[in-house]
Amino acid sequence: MEALKNLLFREPARIVAVVTALLALLVSFGVGVTLEQQDSIIQLVGHIVAILVIVLGGSEVTRSKVTPVNDPVLPVGSPVTTPAGAPAVVVPAP
Repeated sequence: MEALKNLLFREPARIVAVVTALLALLVSFGVGVTLEQQDSIIQLVGHIVAILVIVLGGSEVTRSKVTPVNDPVLPVGSPVTTPAGAPAVVVPAP
């Protein structure tokens, strides 16, 4: 169960891709699924995955991977680029 939860949080697009591939496989074997039905199924799976990620707390996983825009904090010594394009290093605030 934990492996599925990790997959859901780290690779939600992979789940949708697997469902898409399975649908293509079914169609290739003659299962009668129209393009509209395939699109609807893929959209539904995408929405379900998104809801599960939000409900199970995955949004915190995503949020932890980005720098906040309002108050960015980088570790001292981190390499950065100045607005002019020159390389620089983060120094302690005075």
